Amino acid sequence: MARESSDQNPPSKIAKFRKAVGLTQLELAETLDVTEATIANWESGRSGGAESIRHVVVLCEVLRCDLPDLLELDLSELRRKAGLTQRSVSKALGIRENTFASWEKTWNAEGGGYKKVEQVARLCEALGRQPSELAPPTPP
Repeated sequence: MARESSDQNPPSKIAKFRKAVGLTQLELAETLDVTEATIANWESGRSGGAESIRHVVVLCEVLRCDLPDLLELDLSELRRKAGLTQRSVSKALGIRENTFASWEKTWNAEGGGYKKVEQVARLCEALGRQPSELAPPTPP
């Protein structure tokens, strides 16, 4: 069973918003169809949840689109409409260019980053927040 954040570490944004809507880690995990340990890891920064949220925020900013666009439209089409290269988007995301190319290739087949975006969208819905409100500060 995952533990709630201790008083020694300040609660993450996700933990604060989760508690504000009266959800336990287990309830939020069940809503998102992930494990309770996954929620605990996201809240503590030990897992890819914070990275996924940051990627979604950056993708929306760079591609000049909204979260629903990332779920409904083709990623390569969004990138081209924004007049960007795979290299420029991958640089903004802080990932390798071939990683982003892989995302584009498999995006709508629920591969690549699509599943991450879907989880972030469900998290935002459950907490009543926008991705930018949940994103951790960008590391220096």
